Amino acid sequence: MAGQKDEFPFLGGGFAEYGYVFPTGGAIRVPEEIPDAVASAASCAMQTVVHAYERSGGVDEGTVVVVQGTGPLGLFSVARYVAAGAKVIVVGGPAQRLELARAWGAEKILDIDDMPSASERVAWVRDMTGGRGGDIVVEASGVPAAFAEGVEMVAEGGRYVVVGQGHNVEVKFNPSVLNVRNIMITGVRAAAPHHTWRAMEFLRRHRATFNWESMITSIQGLDQINEAFGRMDTWNEIKPAIKLLERA
Repeated sequence: MAGQKDEFPFLGGGFAEYGYVFPTGGAIRVPEEIPDAVASAASCAMQTVVHAYERSGGVDEGTVVVVQGTGPLGLFSVARYVAAGAKVIVVGGPAQRLELARAWGAEKILDIDDMPSASERVAWVRDMTGGRGGDIVVEASGVPAAFAEGVEMVAEGGRYVVVGQGHNVEVKFNPSVLNVRNIMITGVRAAAPHHTWRAMEFLRRHRATFNWESMITSIQGLDQINEAFGRMDTWNEIKPAIKLLERA
């Protein structure tokens, strides 16, 4: 059984039939209108996006948002900023994910396979924004090199929200950029229980606008979890869901 240990709380991992819920962990009721597979995605990616959205500052119809990456973090970011009225530009891949980003309201999309050079992608973003860049740029790719690239996509006086980075790779960065271009960089990791509640409410309120289930590309049993991870690693799936098999 995944997550089993020899000391308290014994069942502290994920992808298991049972797990220990800490008293301070918080419990959120899933709205009846939200399918379990979608709710499970919200309890990870969407709650993080809600947290990042709060940290990114004011958003209105005049805000231009650039999203780097089209995994669950990137796609939920598209939905959150589109719902706020922003113009959203997406840089990512592959085609299946970009098509979903467009269906969820992204106005401009760039497939990184069509433009493998970082400098060209930065130039493309600036061209799409009248030379300015994004008022907000959301890094949701997790690729170390995406950080420096994303900084160059931020407009003067803009904000860079780093959500996807989670590695030990050192990245070269000149902090003078913060002063010269007057930009703000903030990082977000996971969320608090109230962000999870807001994520569920967001999914419930906007379920008629966004087809949330289109992100769930398959539902697998627990015994197929390794295969599901493999298909995600090779970008053959967006978000497979793991469901416990029904007991006889």
